[in-house]
Amino acid sequence: MDTKQQHSTNEDSSDSASVDLEEDFATTTSCHGVGHIFTNAGSRRSMWFTITLICSVACICQCFIIVYDASFFPTRVNIKLEYNIESLFPSVTICNTNLIASLSIGDVEYKNALTLYRYYYINDNRTFGELDEAEKFFTRIYGKNFTIHDYIVKYRFRIEDMIISCQWDSNPCGPQNFSQVVTDYGICYTFNSGQGQHPLLHQRASGSFHGLKLILDVQQYLYPTYPISIQAPDAGIRLSIHSFNEIPNMDSQGVFVPPGAHSYVSITSTHLFTSLEPPWGQCGDKKLKYFSHYSRSACRREFEVDIAADMCNCSYHHYHHYNHQSQKPICSTQQLFECVLPKLTNGEGKINFNRYCPHPCQQSDYPMVLSYAGIANYATLQMAHNNSVLANLMRKQKLANATAQSFIRENLVYLDVYFRELITSLTIESKATGYAQVLS
Repeated sequence: MDTKQQHSTNEDSSDSASVDLEEDFATTTSCHGVGHIFTNAGSRRSMWFTITLICSVACICQCFIIVYDASFFPTRVNIKLEYNIESLFPSVTICNTNLIASLSIGDVEYKNALTLYRYYYINDNRTFGELDEAEKFFTRIYGKNFTIHDYIVKYRFRIEDMIISCQWDSNPCGPQNFSQVVTDYGICYTFNSGQGQHPLLHQRASGSFHGLKLILDVQQYLYPTYPISIQAPDAGIRLSIHSFNEIPNMDSQGVFVPPGAHSYVSITSTHLFTSLEPPWGQCGDKKLKYFSHYSRSACRREFEVDIAADMCNCSYHHYHHYNHQSQKPICSTQQLFECVLPKLTNGEGKINFNRYCPHPCQQSDYPMVLSYAGIANYATLQMAHNNSVLANLMRKQKLANATAQSFIRENLVYLDVYFRELITSLTIESKATGYAQVLS
């Protein structure tokens, strides 16, 4: 009997301790509903129990919603405008829409050059027989080491022959301020490239008087009977505005400037983008072998060079000079026709390029507005008295039975490139919900 009483006493003591712990928790917890449930009785206890249960379920559901939303890695975009005292002037790349500047070449050579140019640059539909015949033609004339790149360089339009007048911020400039660059549009020339002896320039006041002012001769009188143009029969200048550390992509970013007009290229702002890498974004950066700065156009060139070298055992003629250490010969017409171009232009090649070359996480853009005005013929004729280059050109055209007005209309390009406002627009992509926010 004594044993049973002792056992009962121990159970009562344990229950009392448990009740004390529950009371301590209920009266000290920050969840006040639990305290009201413990201290109240009857209907008030039922009311507080119902309220606490509903709130607890709502809290749990909210936690699930937060975790669910975070699983999609949401982002937010912040846009900020900065007004600058000065703005870094972009690089300005210009190309002549015609690729060959020579009247000494016969019609047969022009037609063969047209066959190679159009196939190499825009993958125009040509049979292998046509391409092989064109290459054999040039091999007979220029030897077995003939390459289309050397041909383009030999007969390119030269910047010193195109520039009639050049001014930067009302100060004189000239061909020495331009750098030659190989693009997907042939040989072009870049102002403010930041390369070699060309320091980067800043525009310190808005407006056309403080930017780049050019008068160019597109030399349409040297255009062949068969226009050697990527998009014949164009005449004029193709222009690209880009960052100094990016390679100009003339095919997708170039705009056309016609002769016989004064073209105003007004840059509205410097637009800087900052994006996130996966899983929040889709951008990415990688170290390139032939370029110090990553951009998608530079990555594309490296991709094409590597495809030609690794899969076709030759050096892609467009960008042969980038791979200085390559011992592979420049791709022949047969290699280009049967190997290089098919691998670059088929669906698999495009998919591989998109995987190999992600969009950069930091990039810049220069939105621009183009406007045009006619060229005052008589004022230009008067200007020729003070410009020896323009005067000599007009004198030559007069000897060729061309009027001064027709020369201006068919050959002169007035081009102004400038910042409309010294503004930097920042577009920054950031994480809307990170791991810290989910845990909090």
